[in-house]
Amino acid sequence: MADQSTVSLTSSAEKKLNKGRRRKLSISEWKDNRRKALRNSGSPYISKMNVPVPGKLPSNKGRICKCQFSCDALSADEKNMLFKDYHGLNYDNQTRFLAQQCLEILEVQRRTTPEDISRRQCSVKYYLPLSTGKIRVCQKTLCDALCVTPRRLQILQEKMKHNRPLEDKRGKHRNRVNKISDEVTTKIKEHIDSFPKQESHYSRHKTSNCFLSANLNVRKMYNLFVEQYPHLDVSEWFYRDIFRRDYKLKFGLPRSDSCNYCDKLYIKMLSASSDEEINRIEIESRIHHMRADAAYKMLAQDTERASTTDNLLVWVMDSDDFKDLTVVKGSLNKKDFKITDYHWLQITADDPSTLRGRTSHNILQPFQYFCMAKRRGEKLGIPGTCECREASSLIH
Repeated sequence: MADQSTVSLTSSAEKKLNKGRRRKLSISEWKDNRRKALRNSGSPYISKMNVPVPGKLPSNKGRICKCQFSCDALSADEKNMLFKDYHGLNYDNQTRFLAQQCLEILEVQRRTTPEDISRRQCSVKYYLPLSTGKIRVCQKTLCDALCVTPRRLQILQEKMKHNRPLEDKRGKHRNRVNKISDEVTTKIKEHIDSFPKQESHYSRHKTSNCFLSANLNVRKMYNLFVEQYPHLDVSEWFYRDIFRRDYKLKFGLPRSDSCNYCDKLYIKMLSASSDEEINRIEIESRIHHMRADAAYKMLAQDTERASTTDNLLVWVMDSDDFKDLTVVKGSLNKKDFKITDYHWLQITADDPSTLRGRTSHNILQPFQYFCMAKRRGEKLGIPGTCECREASSLIH
């Protein structure tokens, strides 16, 4: 069966088009493209006028010509094999197969009409590749064996004579009267680039995402663009499409947890004056993140144990400033303190959340449940949560 992809669009380009879409774009499944793929492969299909078109079948005829070439050396089985191999290719590969294996363009060796009068510019030889080698045939036998039309061979010959690309150009043109010029697209990109961005450098893994101010959105940015360029006729949809397709931007602050030690290393990196100092900071940062990965692995192991052990309670806290307390959401049972999932609670004087409510400004109140569990003799795991936290420890 031939390749279903009939539109020259790379996978990365299709992925860009599908970014942010609820209904994903599948160009190969378009009705016209499926019809075209079936037609090129010789399979039966339904035309645009809803008329069934039968598929192509391999020829079961013997010799159909009286030429001087080796057309009679071609058996029915060889014709059938050539037919299947040829129609198993997509349209462009079929064209390359004909150009490389079946056609040979030569200069005219002998003329019976003067060159300035004759319309014959070249001679064409036709071949069919068999397991024993190529055999020369006539055009009629070639069309019968591969089930192609003489017109297709004629178009291919014209391309080969003038050294034009062999790709299929049907239905393609550059007559885009409503296309927005490249100058306007460049101005839109320059306008988007003019807004200050904040890198997401807090994440433990590198990312190309950047963040714009939380006071902005795409509509506000578009309105500012219209104020700056009132003479340009650009729709909000086009501005939004470029923003979504060509940029990895979000609004607001990075949602990754900030580590003070990482911040210090980042500032030192920006102010470093020598390569030796930069290398030293990079090594220090690498060691810091290796310790973080080890701590997160311990946290994952302890959480897995807590989900299957009734008398194990996992507490995850910020040992630097006690602003973040992580407990497991859902089934913190009063009786057995069973843990099943993560949930973040902010504990500050301005946001006095606790495990049970927002009734106390005392930051030590969450440890009430810790003490209750300890008095009952239950096993408690207290792993660190950030790069600079301590390793996991068990308290009996």
